[in-house]
Amino acid sequence: MPQSKFVFFTTALFATIAVVYLLVIGKDLILPLVIASLLFYILVMVPRRISEFKICGKQLPSKASALVTVIAAVTAVYALFRLAAGSIYKVVNQAPFYQAKLNGLLEQATTLLAEHNVDATNIFDAISIPSLVGGVADTFTSFTQYATLIVIYTLFIALEYPSFDRKLKALYPSDKSYDDACNTLDNITQDVGKYLKIKSLMSFMTGLLSYAVLAIAGISYAPFWGLVIFALNFIPTVGSILAILMVVPVVIIQLGLITGAFVTAAALIGVQLMIGNVIEPRLMGKSLNLSPLVILLSLAFWGTIWGPIGALLCVPLMVILNITLSKFEQTRSIAIMLSQEGRIRETTPRKKKA
Repeated sequence: MPQSKFVFFTTALFATIAVVYLLVIGKDLILPLVIASLLFYILVMVPRRISEFKICGKQLPSKASALVTVIAAVTAVYALFRLAAGSIYKVVNQAPFYQAKLNGLLEQATTLLAEHNVDATNIFDAISIPSLVGGVADTFTSFTQYATLIVIYTLFIALEYPSFDRKLKALYPSDKSYDDACNTLDNITQDVGKYLKIKSLMSFMTGLLSYAVLAIAGISYAPFWGLVIFALNFIPTVGSILAILMVVPVVIIQLGLITGAFVTAAALIGVQLMIGNVIEPRLMGKSLNLSPLVILLSLAFWGTIWGPIGALLCVPLMVILNITLSKFEQTRSIAIMLSQEGRIRETTPRKKKA
């Protein structure tokens, strides 16, 4: 290996280790900043979409669109917070009761399976309602702890936003380098925006349909469980599995080992399979250009260093990383390995302003 390549790879290795170390120890500072950046992106993009709608043949003014977005966002966050906070408190208090009832049902199932020479003791012992509900409560608590810092970060990002283009122009004085930087940012914006839009819609549909199934079956706290399913579906690959593992035991506990419980569980699983395996892949297509294995590994990586919130953010972060790596000759090979089909998507030229 030439000395220059050896120096480059050695430097890159130590830089990667240093970055990972900083991400771990700086979690309380960096994670709210990342969330605030995504929140600001949503608050910027949504008014643009709202302003495209016409009322009586006229487009809604940009300031009115921004006001509608802020009011809707504050109202939605407040309503979700009230629903989640109240429901979590009640469900956590009910968790020991659910676990005791579940243990009785599992003993019956273990005895029934033992008659057919099937030992399911170890599997059933791993099912713990308090730990599952406690995990949701801990995630909600950690997110609310960041809430104030996220709001502050978002406000300061909003103040800096008008001067961002001038700073970018100062960093890249030549027209070509400036256009390349803008094209890269535009591609990141488009890909992350498409992912968030489709994922939000699919998660909302999954949560809403699951809530309908649970409400029809008469399950307690159906809105809360619908909200949990909505949130977990943002976690790629394993989110839907976690949602099923959390909700199905509750269904069996409340309805017992009867046909209604199995029909309800089958309906919940059917919703997850239909949306997660059929509808979402068709809408998402290959726009992310990320290998499924890379998504799974990134889920493990970001989930390890940043917990459940890192698992929620893993795909947008990997999209940003992959597009950035593809723009530099030294790191294009890494971007190719991360891609879905072994090729780098061509940069979409930026539209010139008239």
